Amino acid sequence: MAFGNTFLFENWGERESHIALVCGDRSCTYGELRHAIIAFGEELYDLGVRKGDHVAIWAFDSINWVVAYFATIRIGGIATLVNFNLLPQNVTVLLDITNTNFLIYGDVFAKRDNAHAVDELISAAHIDPARTFDISLASVDLIEKYRDVALSTDHTADYDDGETAFIVFSSGTTDIPKAVELSRKSVLQNAVASYIRLRHDDELRTLLIPPLFHVYGLTTLVLHLGLGATIVQPQGGGIQELITLMKHYDFTDMLSVTASFLMLIGDESFSPDIAPSLTRCIVAGGFSTKEQLVEIESNFMHAKFFNAYGLTEYVAIASPTPDDSVELRFSSLGIPAPGVELHIVGSDGKVLPANVPGEVIVRGDGMANGYTGLGPEEQPFDAEGWLHTGDMGYLGDDNHLYVVGRIKEIIIRGGENITPSEVRAELLHLPNVADAVVMGMPHPVFGESVEAFVTLEDPSVPFDEEAAKEALKKELARFKIPSHIFVRESIPMISIGKPNMRTLKDDMQRLIES
Repeated sequence: MAFGNTFLFENWGERESHIALVCGDRSCTYGELRHAIIAFGEELYDLGVRKGDHVAIWAFDSINWVVAYFATIRIGGIATLVNFNLLPQNVTVLLDITNTNFLIYGDVFAKRDNAHAVDELISAAHIDPARTFDISLASVDLIEKYRDVALSTDHTADYDDGETAFIVFSSGTTDIPKAVELSRKSVLQNAVASYIRLRHDDELRTLLIPPLFHVYGLTTLVLHLGLGATIVQPQGGGIQELITLMKHYDFTDMLSVTASFLMLIGDESFSPDIAPSLTRCIVAGGFSTKEQLVEIESNFMHAKFFNAYGLTEYVAIASPTPDDSVELRFSSLGIPAPGVELHIVGSDGKVLPANVPGEVIVRGDGMANGYTGLGPEEQPFDAEGWLHTGDMGYLGDDNHLYVVGRIKEIIIRGGENITPSEVRAELLHLPNVADAVVMGMPHPVFGESVEAFVTLEDPSVPFDEEAAKEALKKELARFKIPSHIFVRESIPMISIGKPNMRTLKDDMQRLIES
């Protein structure tokens, strides 16, 4: 089937009775999904949502989440997608940045530890309770709710495909996340680029693991709905749930981060013949090593693995093709995606020749619109419209992209971006901590782990590492908690007054291995 514009329900008519989504024990057809999206959009309109209003969605992935996302955009709202791992105080900052005035919420991790988490958020973010909607599975099934509701009106907004339709948050080099504005045009361009490159079949059964608040998960959702696939999303049951799903659905496609694949093949109940129809597996959310990809692919019967490269600001920058050799698929990030201009530039901004490392810069129709609330000098683009990725790489003689490192000090743990300075700030709030340094270290499963050194105000008082981690859980999402917090007498510095990261990383490696 050819790719159709998901936001206009193209191709859905001929898939009316075909299963579109499966989440836990719930499923819906394309016809049911379209009906619920239109109906819920009308309810949001009656709630007061108008074109340009920011509508936050803070909930675990579910069919309800998908309905809420498309319904918000259909009536002209700007869907503000919030990480379900975050605490209320973290979410409040994001809603303030985007001037969000409506909240759709469901089950999130914060509610497991604090029954009043949503109430605290509504109060702190100054959102009128009448402008909130509960989509938790215990409260409502949006497919069932609207099943027999007649669609008498349709307040679909007039819009340009290039207008901002949703916001995804991305860590920058500061403590404050950046609100990345994306359009239907950008997500469709990135989805089409993926489709052309990977040559999808007519009947697709897709296991979609990345969360939908991530632009990677969202783009692949739009892609596979545009292809008429049956999409199955896990419900947080871990590796055993993934294995159960793979045995039951015989997937053709699977999308996740490296960590999920490594944990999957490492489980004793996994076997290479678990999904005999699996042919395409896309790995994103951080760079996978050649050794990791060799290990993963060798554990599957027929699947080819593709290490895709992109950012929140531009999702589909480069990827290998099915015709690439194993060596190219595992050592490079492929060639620039269709519609992408890509250069490697030096510190002077001049384009570098093949095989010479420099910064990767890109531009094209799949690029984000910019950052909410920031001035021209703080946008990710230069005067000529180039996005500076902050990644160091080079183009080979065959035009394949090789990334060798990052300019930015971002830690990518299992696909989650973490700003070291944010973690450091919370460490400094702990009793008796005088100074702290946070860094990313190589990890065989998650790509990088979060690690920390601290110095103490009073070295005679013992430092309780486990108590420190428990205290951090009150202020940081769990994936940001350091794996180790080691005590040092002092922090070594370089001549310009910054921590000597080379020495600190060498010391950290020795401590981790000891």
